[in-house]
Amino acid sequence: MLGYCLTSNSFDRWMDAAFVWSVRLSIKERMSLTYAALKSLTPADAQATAEAALAGAGMPQAPLFGFMVQAAFLEFVNLGAA
Repeated sequence: MLGYCLTSNSFDRWMDAAFVWSVRLSIKERMSLTYAALKSLTPADAQATAEAALAGAGMPQAPLFGFMVQAAFLEFVNLGAA
């Protein structure tokens, strides 16, 4: 699976590999694989990779002008998207 992903270099194949690994490997094995892969990167690349994988982790956005104004703005935006 790993060799296939490396040669295809396709995002979809990597997501397929993630699914297979989640079924076939234990949590400890996946954690070890992740740790080894992150340690092979520079600190900046490792951090960028972890942030991309965790999508949404980190500090929440500050409110626009206040919490109520932010809530009203988000409701306005959501109604416009519908």
